[in-house]
Amino acid sequence: MPDSHPNFPALPLQRLDGRLTFRDAGSALPFDLHDFWAWSGSDLIGNTQRGALAEYLVARALELDTPVRDEWNAWDLETASGLRIEVKCSGYVQAWAQKVLSRPSFGIARRAGWTRTIGEFSKRQARWSDLFVFALHDHRDQATIDPLDVGQWRFLVVPTPLLDERCGAQRTITASRLISLAGDWCGYREFAPTFEQVAVRMARPVRAPDDPGA
Repeated sequence: MPDSHPNFPALPLQRLDGRLTFRDAGSALPFDLHDFWAWSGSDLIGNTQRGALAEYLVARALELDTPVRDEWNAWDLETASGLRIEVKCSGYVQAWAQKVLSRPSFGIARRAGWTRTIGEFSKRQARWSDLFVFALHDHRDQATIDPLDVGQWRFLVVPTPLLDERCGAQRTITASRLISLAGDWCGYREFAPTFEQVAVRMARPVRAPDDPGA
């Protein structure tokens, strides 16, 4: 990465207590962070929060030490051994009115990598993770949809080099294409051992000099 010395260094990410109250000149107001989080994040069917929820489910299933989500990072999660994970989410039912159910597809585009410590994007576009985890909210009945029910989710793990080899500059991929590429989907309970089976067969990643984590 380029030699850069920002005047204002990156702020550390910290996990906040939901009981923290809003204040006015030092006086506590009658609402807190829990209220804000419920207000801003309750639409778990919408694309933004459902994607964040998918990342959270992956982190919990793999028991990753990830106290705070870093939404600007060049990859979503990282294992204790240093493997980087990109989580992509899709589903059939959407929050908006639908004439037909959606055909699930996932973004796999190469992109510039953001480096938090220097506040710059990389010059090169790539898939910066070592593995992709595709999370499919596999439920088609609007009346009973519940993203908090992990039984409604399916997962598929694909090494990034396989995507690079088979998909090239492709920007999206369908759920059916993923099956032909990497096998069948698994449930939440089977996800962690499935992930480990894929990860253990991977070669140790070699990072390029312009890697966002270098």
